[in-house]
Amino acid sequence: MSLEFGRAIMPASGRDDLDLLSIQDAKAINVYGNGMLPLYRHGDQLIVSAAVPVRIGDRVIIEMKDKRQVCGTLFHKAEDILGINLGGQKRKETLVKASDIEFLGRVIWASQ
Repeated sequence: MSLEFGRAIMPASGRDDLDLLSIQDAKAINVYGNGMLPLYRHGDQLIVSAAVPVRIGDRVIIEMKDKRQVCGTLFHKAEDILGINLGGQKRKETLVKASDIEFLGRVIWASQ
């Protein structure tokens, strides 16, 4: 699995649950490979934002300070650690220290 971070974009409108036009820091991400199945597959495009607060159950993209990338569903959130279900499968859980995170963004749109 790899992700390619695009430059900042302004996403299109059309979603009722989020005012995408008000999000100034949204980034486009292209998914390469199938390491994020069943959440995302090769060729999917994602729009993520670090400005939109993350909540339990949200799909998130994390870029670690060592440049590793993690994608999954947030199942635990504390001040110093996040719990992620990798690829959306509960059997693949991981904990991420907040101090190791370079970028944390909520997936606000996917091109599936």
